Amino acid sequence: MIVGPRTGGLMPIREGRRWASDNDAFHGRFTEAGFLTHLRRLTPFQDTCLFVTCPDVVADKVATALLYAEWAPRLHDLAFPVAWVAQDGAGPDDIPGDCDAVFIGGSTEWKLGSDAWAVCRAAKEQGKWIHMGRVNSHRRTVHAARMGVDSVDGTHFAFVGHQQGCLDITAWLQSAVLGRRQERLL
Repeated sequence: MIVGPRTGGLMPIREGRRWASDNDAFHGRFTEAGFLTHLRRLTPFQDTCLFVTCPDVVADKVATALLYAEWAPRLHDLAFPVAWVAQDGAGPDDIPGDCDAVFIGGSTEWKLGSDAWAVCRAAKEQGKWIHMGRVNSHRRTVHAARMGVDSVDGTHFAFVGHQQGCLDITAWLQSAVLGRRQERLL
């Protein structure tokens, strides 16, 4: 489950589900006060947290690196696992050694390209959790699985409803897992 500063109900987290948090940068709604209030609300559930996404600037590797340098120590001080967001132009050497997870962000072209693949390979070698944002189709789910990501998020449910969304995503994940198994056999 992925949440953010504007997320309301936390029932699945309260019930023990593993979760991650984004920061609202993609929507241009990031505020320091809102983000910190959100994190305080989640502090009791840190033991099931996969990662908290460090503030970032979409498709801007340099600005994201500056924000990471500012925010990663703060998030670590709050005892959250920290995700660095890979943006356009990022490569394996850009992965911070102190991050706990890598979030594949950036433009669609970049996140589906060879640089993002290289970042995923390096992150896997370093034992980091890999997440990809904006995964809203069967094709993108299979692509993410081939890249070796551990989790994905998207807004598909908002457009098709809960029941159809569950059916779609279950089928996509089954297809992606089957595809990974077949690739290993080749």
